[in-house]
Amino acid sequence: MKLTKHGSERISERIGTPKKSSSRQFELALERGYPHNRTKGNLHKWITATALSTPRTTRCIIYNNHCFVTSGKKGEEVLVTVLKLPTNLANKIERYIIKE
Repeated sequence: MKLTKHGSERISERIGTPKKSSSRQFELALERGYPHNRTKGNLHKWITATALSTPRTTRCIIYNNHCFVTSGKKGEEVLVTVLKLPTNLANKIERYIIKE
């Protein structure tokens, strides 16, 4: 688990936490977040069209109404950026998550 400078700046800018706690937020997203394959409907479409449109992106994790975009193999992921979910998806997030 690594953070790029850009990823760390996006966490502090978009989530509102200090840069020192950026790695903790990323760690929590990996532990508690929902990967792209556990989403459905409009959220799944939004992730595919927006976050996974770059060739380097390998995984997207939904956590705390944000999309954490990572690159690299599982276990060696590097946080590329953090995107805020659109309001219409964030308000009804429970509807778009597949529970196990």
